[in-house]
Amino acid sequence: MKMFLFSLIIFIGIIFIILGILIWKKQKISLFNKNINIDEKNIIEYSKSIGKSYIIIGLSTFMLGGESITDNEILRCILPVIWILAFSASLVKVNKTQKKYKVGIWS
Repeated sequence: MKMFLFSLIIFIGIIFIILGILIWKKQKISLFNKNINIDEKNIIEYSKSIGKSYIIIGLSTFMLGGESITDNEILRCILPVIWILAFSASLVKVNKTQKKYKVGIWS
């Protein structure tokens, strides 16, 4: 069961990292929202910020996967806290970016 949970969490982390790279490097901002009206000059900064947020979520999910196979009690307490902090920071970063460019709920 531990290996299945580990594999599932790592798979989710890989998906977030791939999405982040696609958004950041390929500037595919329409992956998560089809109706984005951003000026051409701002697409690079917007996609860079959103892509980094997704990559942070993916990397922190990798660390959470390590929690599922370890027997160390200290790591089992620390890694979920690190994941919550990284996930929250990424959500705040996405929220600030969308607010800056007036996208999403801020449009």
